[in-house]
Amino acid sequence: MNILHVIRDLDSNTGGPVSAVFSISSMLASRGDAVTILSISLGKYDAPSLNNVEIVTVPCQFIKWRYSHAFKRVAEKLIEKSDLVHIHTVWEYPTFITAKLCDIIDKPYILRPCGMLDEWCMGQGGGLKKLYYKFMTKNIIKKSGGIHFTSKKEMDLSKKYLHGKYGFVLPIPINECLYSKREKTIKISCMKKKLLFVGRIHPHKRLELIFQVLGILKSRGITFVLDIAGEGKELYKNSLKDLSVNMGIDNCIDWKGRIKQKNLVTLYRQAYLTLLPSMHENYGNVLIEAMSQACPVVMTREVQISNEVVESGSGIIVDSNKKSFADTLECLMKDSNQRNVMAKNSIEYVHNFLSADNIYPKFKNIYSSLIKSPMDEK
Repeated sequence: MNILHVIRDLDSNTGGPVSAVFSISSMLASRGDAVTILSISLGKYDAPSLNNVEIVTVPCQFIKWRYSHAFKRVAEKLIEKSDLVHIHTVWEYPTFITAKLCDIIDKPYILRPCGMLDEWCMGQGGGLKKLYYKFMTKNIIKKSGGIHFTSKKEMDLSKKYLHGKYGFVLPIPINECLYSKREKTIKISCMKKKLLFVGRIHPHKRLELIFQVLGILKSRGITFVLDIAGEGKELYKNSLKDLSVNMGIDNCIDWKGRIKQKNLVTLYRQAYLTLLPSMHENYGNVLIEAMSQACPVVMTREVQISNEVVESGSGIIVDSNKKSFADTLECLMKDSNQRNVMAKNSIEYVHNFLSADNIYPKFKNIYSSLIKSPMDEK
């Protein structure tokens, strides 16, 4: 198969959608498929080593809509030679023009909304987003071969905007660079009780909540170190640093900055727990990465893969109540037996359900069915 992936940009600040494209592309290419990624260029990007994947970027003239004069011309050529196009994200020009070109030349395409069609996301940005949906996105959905969701919860929360369109759930395969480093004895002994946050430093990740909870733990005499691996706007980071001082935990936080994915392995292996109390999270790639390295996870219900993680016995859901959140962390930090059971469950879940060997046949079946059948039959 010749698969073209299209995404608005490859900037690290785009977060999970970019990581997912890299993981899917790497999985496909390593199994003999021809894979190209087409995107708008916003400057440098930190792509992992993607053997046999062609990455094509074009310069951007209007950043907000990711518009590029050259994009249409480049996309036409790549779409023509592809068997199927997999479009990621919803609102920007690359999605709009790619879907339009596919429709013109009758090329099948799949749309992965990346959580952008659920009620929380649709409620952001006021009426402009709903107007865009009505006059542009709705038609893109209608003419697609199917809508790719990464969890059942994401699909359920998006049904209102599908209008009966065929949707399917396919999780993102674990990045093989990380998974290949799985070992029989995986945890790294560490003298400190390390907690870990990985991701963009952004208000919707609710680092403020983590800091407030850790302030409660410190008042109870519990020692810890929180590693923060990620970057964000300086103004917001400074507000968090001020909060850490006010909570008396500034000397318990290690700001790691942006860490290359291959170097995250040590952080995951050292950590007691990985924390992700987001107010909205389409998938939660960070949790899967942590679980692949036997690190249990604590997350909010708004992380859309939370149900699967809890059912696997690999993690625990908390709410935004600071005391109950603190109680949960205290119990887990003190109970090594429970953490060890969760760690074992984590590796088994990733191996059995999220490894590329398990996920690839499902992608192949979906792609093949759309390549062989007209899109309007879906």
